[in-house]
Amino acid sequence: MQPNRILVTGGGGFIGKHLVERLLSEGHGVTVLDIVAPHTTHHNLNYILGSFLDVDKVNQAMQDAHVLYHLAATKFPQKANVEPVTDISENIIGSARLFEAAVQSGIERTIFCSSGGTVYGETNAVPIHEDQPTNPIAAYGVSKLSIENYLSFFGRQGEMKTVSLRVANPYGPMQNVQNAQGALTTFCNKAALGQKIEIWGDGLVERDYIFIHDVIDAFVACLDADLDGRPINIGSGIGVSLNMILEEIRDLWGAELDVKYLPGRAFDVPKNYLDINRAARLLNWTPRTPLGVGIEMTLDYMRSQS
Repeated sequence: MQPNRILVTGGGGFIGKHLVERLLSEGHGVTVLDIVAPHTTHHNLNYILGSFLDVDKVNQAMQDAHVLYHLAATKFPQKANVEPVTDISENIIGSARLFEAAVQSGIERTIFCSSGGTVYGETNAVPIHEDQPTNPIAAYGVSKLSIENYLSFFGRQGEMKTVSLRVANPYGPMQNVQNAQGALTTFCNKAALGQKIEIWGDGLVERDYIFIHDVIDAFVACLDADLDGRPINIGSGIGVSLNMILEEIRDLWGAELDVKYLPGRAFDVPKNYLDINRAARLLNWTPRTPLGVGIEMTLDYMRSQS
């Protein structure tokens, strides 16, 4: 792998921080564009404080860059549903402008962080593969899918290789528990604080949880892979129920958990996990971290922060 100058939008977020650290450790020069203040310093790190919606900051950040990782977003899933028009104007249009600038700046490849759950919508056909219908029912999923399509469009306008990684539910150290997407991190945090864990339904709902180090392996693999614009699922490939997560946490924590079961919600799909065979073929990637190991590392991090 040859060293690159790499631009990461959203490099101050959960996935972004881990990605930046990995890229720097492998000798790449990294420019981060984010509204979050830098969490680290490094001689190969150039941190630009600003939004990917700021055209001037984008042009500054793209100077000499070969690769773009687009991780930034201005809305979390719940917020996007409340303000869908704002989500369109900021995330969809803002990302399209970013990709247009990437083509004009000569970016050679762009990797977009999409969503492995929300773009597909309701389905009981599991594991979900990339060629299944995409019928998102939430504004967040509609936005992510639109950005995927615009990325493919701009990739076809020039020589830029593109891919959208449809990431399942990432978890692990350094995740912001206030904005965590997925039950696993929330449950670990509640256990660490001795707080009540609330579950909607009987706990048999299955989701796909992927440890952050495995997610970063996939993102880094995109630097050398022959990208062709097709989306790629990044997940564990296994459905894990909420009750299974509780059992793992209980065993590792060594104490009973305060759990309360609430009435189920009609919109909770019983099973949602990803087919990851395309990632194995195109990226030579498979997840390496068993669920128990990932939960233990997450709990250890939370202990260290308490």
